[in-house]
Parts: sequence; structure tokens; C-alpha cells
Amino acid sequence: MLKKILYASVGLLVLVLIFFGYAFYRVVNKRFEVSYFLLSAQACRTQLEGIGQLIEVYRSTHDGNSPIDFNTLLSDESVVSAKGVFGVPKNGLGVEYRTRQERLKEMLVCTYDNKHACSYAYIGSGIKADDPNDIILAYEKPGNHVFPSNKELGNNARYLSVLFNGNDPRVRSVTNEELIELIKTNNDIRKEHGLTIK
Repeated sequence: MLKKILYASVGLLVLVLIFFGYAFYRVVNKRFEVSYFLLSAQACRTQLEGIGQLIEVYRSTHDGNSPIDFNTLLSDESVVSAKGVFGVPKNGLGVEYRTRQERLKEMLVCTYDNKHACSYAYIGSGIKADDPNDIILAYEKPGNHVFPSNKELGNNARYLSVLFNGNDPRVRSVTNEELIELIKTNNDIRKEHGLTIK
């Protein structure tokens, strides 16, 4: 009889441990997913800031004009040979193990996006540095950061990045709804200044 009670107690203890262990795993895993998601959103913002710096390098050798697309930007000699705009990873011996061209292409892909060759939409063609600062040059595609449940992040989570024009292009984080409104406003500004609507 004592053996049966002991076995039942051990069995019950194992079930309780499995239940609480699984609950703990779910909480920790969800926190990790949210943290990873937010870090990848920040990485996209940083990458767009880097793209803004590259656009400035391009403009410096093209009379203030923006490139017509990302391919033009990434293949331009002044951009490829630019120093100090971004780092190229090196191995332990200090030898670059990826070319600058490969690193440039990597800047176009969000760390959370494994579906696209380019995670950003470029609409800066025809825009000059002295055009209005509210004009959008590039933005993160809304599908990049699809999170299984936005409850943890809240409805006002700003996780899409937008690159604006100017002599020093700047990046702002926005919600999906704000991005839609910004694109509408962007088209109004473009129309006002006789620029192509995107």
C-alpha cells in the first residue's frame, strides 16, 4: 500500500513538474520571440540609416541626385569604394571574408525576413537632396515583421522604419497605419512640387 502511494506521489510530482516546466518554457519562449522581433526591427532601422548614408555618398558624386533604384546605388563605384560607411566583417587574421558588394546586398535584407531578396521599398528616384525633407526615399515593407501575436507589443508598436529625404537622410519608426498615411502625405508633397508620385 505504501509503495502505491509513493508511486502515485512520484507520478503526480512528475506531472506537476511537466506542467509548470511547459508553462515556464512558453513564457520564456514568448519573451525571447518578442525580444528577437524588437531587435530585428531595430536592426532594420540601423540598416536603413546605413542606406541613407550610402545615398548621401551617391549624391555627392551625382550632383545631389538620388539613385534610380537600389541596384544603381549598390553598383556605383563611389558607393562600393566608400570608406567608413559600414564595416565589412573580417576573420581572426583581419582578412575580409565577404566582399563589400556582398555586404551591401546584405544591407537590403531584414534579419527577420527570410522570404525576400530585398526587404525595403525604394521610392527615391528623381529626388534631390534639396527637395523637401518630408519626402520618403525608402521604407521597410510591412510584411517584414509579422509577429504571431502583437498583444505583447501593443497596438502602437512602432516597428516599421521609414527613410526621409534631406541633406542628412533620417529614419523614423512608425506603425503600419502611420506608414499608409505617410505614403499618402508623401504623394501629396510630391504632387505639390511637381515630382513623380509613387
